[in-house]
Amino acid sequence: MTNFAAPDIATADADAFLAELRGFDAFGAKTIQFEQDGIPYFVNEFWTSGQRQAHSLHEISYRACFKPQLPEFFISRLTAPGEGVYDPFMGRGTTPLQAALMGRRPIGNDMNPLSALLARPRLAPPSLAAAEANCHIPAISRYRAIRRRQLAAQLVRRNRHGGGENFGASR
Repeated sequence: MTNFAAPDIATADADAFLAELRGFDAFGAKTIQFEQDGIPYFVNEFWTSGQRQAHSLHEISYRACFKPQLPEFFISRLTAPGEGVYDPFMGRGTTPLQAALMGRRPIGNDMNPLSALLARPRLAPPSLAAAEANCHIPAISRYRAIRRRQLAAQLVRRNRHGGGENFGASR
């Protein structure tokens, strides 16, 4: 059986959130509230361009994307750590990723299979050790070996001709 929040708790949470929106003035201006055709509007700058620096995991090209501060604003106010955050149209995964970075359980889906391919590795990135362990590509190994030989040959030539740099104490 699914437990849903009691209506009075949900109403209290919604009222608290609306009160926070009405009183929001973190960037110097109070929220303007008006109603049009029965729909309430809350107008303010809830996140500024200066805040739009995000975790590097968010940086991926995808159409119709938005900055993670948008879901962060609502996730921080409407959920607690450990709770689930569901995005039914996750696109590149901005909302699930931001939810995970904030300690929430990310849940998302999209009809575009590319969405899962973009989101999954960012939700569980490999450790540095695991990435390095998988970097034994023959071409890179050959390049590194050739480069080491080139550097060794340069050192030998410098030492023969007395032209080596002094990186230690002065003579």
